[in-house]
Amino acid sequence: MIALLLAGAACQQPAAEASDATGGAAPEAGADAIPASTPAPAQDAQRPLTESDKLLLEMAEAACRQNDFTGFVAAYARSPILRARHTAASVQHGQPGASKPVTRDRYLAGNLFPITMIDTYWVTSDSRRAFDAADGDAQLLVIAAPDINVASDGRARVDWVSGRMDYDPQINEGEGSFVQTGPGGYLLFYPTKDCWELVEDVRSPG
Repeated sequence: MIALLLAGAACQQPAAEASDATGGAAPEAGADAIPASTPAPAQDAQRPLTESDKLLLEMAEAACRQNDFTGFVAAYARSPILRARHTAASVQHGQPGASKPVTRDRYLAGNLFPITMIDTYWVTSDSRRAFDAADGDAQLLVIAAPDINVASDGRARVDWVSGRMDYDPQINEGEGSFVQTGPGGYLLFYPTKDCWELVEDVRSPG
């Protein structure tokens, strides 16, 4: 059921990297040096690692070594530990033209990162929490369709929208068309000396 509801979203708006991001891509780097990733808060460092934690940490480390932002953000979106380690000390958060700095601790404590994954599919974080609270009711999941661009200076931007899949009963299961039904936003990551960190989370009105 989950696969039927979600399959095809990535095909409709694939995550694509480019050496020079265009059309809503990350801005050019300024003269200021970009800081290294900050350490995780103490409470994160003290929490015992699960097998899932270890797997996601390994995925992220490999993606960072290979300069693979798409692989990194897929792990980052699913791991609170990675979000703690790779979120800037201050994140610009809010609507376009009205975003304000939010401390890392407040951003993480509020579970504000807007998208996550279930299996290989992107969904909104709010709908994933509703799905978990309802013992896996797939009807509650809302698809998130990301568009990933990486600029030549290493800055990365994820533009995303929320929606659903429309299926034609005459075609094969798993095929369908993505229909935007809600707002989205964009996420901006800056490169650090060894990976990336989130610096901006802007939401479209709606």
